[in-house]
Amino acid sequence: MNFFLGPILDCDEFLARFVSHSKGAQHLSNEGGLIAMLLVTWAASYGLNERGIPETERGEVSRTDSHGGEASTYSNGKYAPPGTSRRPWKNQTGAYLREILEFVDLYGVLRRPTLDGVRVLLLLLPLMEGESTHYVPTHKRF
Repeated sequence: MNFFLGPILDCDEFLARFVSHSKGAQHLSNEGGLIAMLLVTWAASYGLNERGIPETERGEVSRTDSHGGEASTYSNGKYAPPGTSRRPWKNQTGAYLREILEFVDLYGVLRRPTLDGVRVLLLLLPLMEGESTHYVPTHKRF
């Protein structure tokens, strides 16, 4: 039996939904908002800011010239180039993950399955591997 396993998230479809939401034409579900948060978290785990620009450990965004060499830097981030510490990335990613886990609990993603909820869980799982978030629910649900 041959199963086609496509991407978890169709970038064109999600982009259209997000842009429509930004213009006020369509409401983005709670799970859709979590997907947007997870995309930012994935970028942060690779040392990119919310605009997709690499950030240096000193709080500067790294710019490279067309030949791949360092052209200039400007202030604004936490990217560590290869060979330097990843601690700032891990701290920021861990903070994002704790917040997302709180929303997953608050929105009942596991209790009310939707396609976007499954996407949230599939995007969240690899980020959680080896991560010690110490998430403790702030409220009790029965």
